[in-house]
Amino acid sequence: MRHSQFLRLVAVVLAGVLLGSAGAIGAALGQTAKAHLPRALEAARKWQPDAALHGITSSSVSLKGTATGAMWPLDVWMYFFYSSKTKKAFRVLAAAQKLESGEWPGAVSASPVTADFIDSDRAMSILTSNGFKPAGPINIFFGNFCATAPINRCGPLWYATDLSTDGKTLFFVDAKTGQFLGKKDR
Repeated sequence: MRHSQFLRLVAVVLAGVLLGSAGAIGAALGQTAKAHLPRALEAARKWQPDAALHGITSSSVSLKGTATGAMWPLDVWMYFFYSSKTKKAFRVLAAAQKLESGEWPGAVSASPVTADFIDSDRAMSILTSNGFKPAGPINIFFGNFCATAPINRCGPLWYATDLSTDGKTLFFVDAKTGQFLGKKDR
């Protein structure tokens, strides 16, 4: 499955499963991707002790790299985990006033990522200072994957796209170093 197909699947399935189990936490709005990571990891480890983070995404972030609430129900931070033991995926949604979680039927990135990555606010700052000027809602994704030419980089990456252009151009940042890697048209 291509990465763009995976993100579309995420959006479609998310809309159908948003009303899962919930526990009160602070609002995700105005928060960066790392803000809820400790609670998301805790929920995933309750599900399976070997759960490993495989990706984070949101379809509604600001130029500051924070959740905006502009595209409910897609304005949440979604954290994807995988258990090698059970061979199952798990997603945690940090939505307004809730942490929702459950097994995830979709795919996750090929290999886990560690928590030592730049946060979404820094990634967006790097992207905007290198020409990312969206006219509409922003989709941002973090995970361990390979970006083909002209990026030619595998590893922990952030990318963002302007959803008002149907995600036509992706802008990439190395999630470890913060290096701007370039942009790629689909």
